[in-house]
Amino acid sequence: METVKNVILAKQANCESDEVLDYALKLSDRLQAKLTIGLCYQYEHAYAKAGGAEHTNAVRNAFQYIKEEYLDHTAVDYRLVSCETNHCDQANETLDIY
Repeated sequence: METVKNVILAKQANCESDEVLDYALKLSDRLQAKLTIGLCYQYEHAYAKAGGAEHTNAVRNAFQYIKEEYLDHTAVDYRLVSCETNHCDQANETLDIY
């Protein structure tokens, strides 16, 4: 029987509360697997004119929120990545490398 070494969760960067994230944390803990959380976002071309600062802050804020609310109090080994995509269901195109 193969063991699961990594659980990958793709979620929208602008979504705050997430029951799926809670489940992924519990599953990763039970399987003793690393949890990779891919925050999906769509890069807006309007941000390019502002040097991308708004885009960078939005993703950074989403990472910070998840760390403080979900990850700082867990023993699960995790990593946070971001992937530029229109929808989370397209994230497999980017997250396959993990």
